[in-house]
Amino acid sequence: MSRFGEVSHLAASSDGTRVATAARDGAIAVWQPANGTVPTVLRGPESSVAALTMAVDGSLVAAALGSGRVRVWDASSGRLLASWGWRSGEWSWRPGEPRGLSFSHDLKALAGGSGNAVVMWDRTRGVPIRTFVGPDSPMTVTRFSPDGRLIACGYRDGSVHLWSVADGTPAGVLRGGSGVIWSLAFDPTGSRLATESVDGVVRIWDVAARESLLLSGGKARPTDRPDYSWAVDQPGRPWGLTFDGDGRRLLAAGPDAVVNSFDSWTAYPAAASEAVESASEADPLPDSVIRRLSEDRALTAATRQMAIQLAQARGVDPDTLYARCWSIVRRAGGDAASYEQAVRWAEAAVAMAPVKRELVDAHGVALYRAGRYRDSLAVLTRAAALRGTPDWMHLLVMAMCHQRLGANQQAQAALERARSLPPFSWLHPAEDTDVWLQEAEALISGGAAQPGVQR
Repeated sequence: MSRFGEVSHLAASSDGTRVATAARDGAIAVWQPANGTVPTVLRGPESSVAALTMAVDGSLVAAALGSGRVRVWDASSGRLLASWGWRSGEWSWRPGEPRGLSFSHDLKALAGGSGNAVVMWDRTRGVPIRTFVGPDSPMTVTRFSPDGRLIACGYRDGSVHLWSVADGTPAGVLRGGSGVIWSLAFDPTGSRLATESVDGVVRIWDVAARESLLLSGGKARPTDRPDYSWAVDQPGRPWGLTFDGDGRRLLAAGPDAVVNSFDSWTAYPAAASEAVESASEADPLPDSVIRRLSEDRALTAATRQMAIQLAQARGVDPDTLYARCWSIVRRAGGDAASYEQAVRWAEAAVAMAPVKRELVDAHGVALYRAGRYRDSLAVLTRAAALRGTPDWMHLLVMAMCHQRLGANQQAQAALERARSLPPFSWLHPAEDTDVWLQEAEALISGGAAQPGVQR
């Protein structure tokens, strides 16, 4: 949050000394984080900003505006250098908001697009130089190679298309992305291209060989919209990739604004990544994954070794464990082994993020399903303390714990208190709330007292 309002877009110079921001009210400013000087205001609140970019050396800023214009400023003085409409010459903007603005490294050209088309303008005159038409899929991001010979464009279908800047001829297609391509970065030599998909998967591609090496796997996909169509409509999310000066370290930012650093010279082959994904299906905990990889005789020795190294380096995301746990405990009637597995996943997730409330919540529910009612009460009490007070679903599960332990009056009191609160759930998905209410009412109205195994 800046004093100009909530930030919707952000761009930075390659050395991080300058940062450009666009607020949701349309104001654009350039900041110098190191010295804390007053920002250079490029424009005040006006029409919305659809796309924002900064030159690699921090000298220029460009924005595509909701008013229908593209503008270029001098980042130091704030002086407007060029302005032109989205419709220019024989080229007209395709339907939808513009995306993927980027300067060429020599600063002579600016690229951007909408729909599946990308246009390259003369940066000083706003005259279209060349148009690149990609697959039948929305374009999301563009990047020029350092030598200016290629332009790379990422698409919603997970592909990256390369074109020759000189004559517009296709220069190759990189396929194998696991979702919407949300960020691109060439290394300083231009021989490798890093891509980040909307699910957090990062790959480094050998541009000449068209082969990729997986660096990092992504988080669990949301179950309601697995195609990530929601992300294409939210260009302000802080996705970003950048290489350091010698091209070894790769910094990758995801939608949670967490920046991860990778050694790009020790990437992992696709075969190793696929082996890890397969070994993670039954149990994503690293020890289990490594054991399965060690026992998989179908793998070559080299692939097995690389896969084990990848599993050790990647670990497991607590959100992945949460999703796997909840998929088991959301309904009654599962087997004891599955519920104990869910407890282990929840415990591991909480160990990584002990104050993340939804993880503690899921741990309490998993303990209840596993018949560990006293433990469940203790964890749910802690979860309530993290939230400040028990909510509707906490009370329902706690009521069932009390009933299972023979404390019928406490169970009834907790159920009545739950009924008096709005049926808002901390559990996911929300439609499970009715199922839990029915389960609690059936258990408590029947007066059952079935103590479980207490550990």
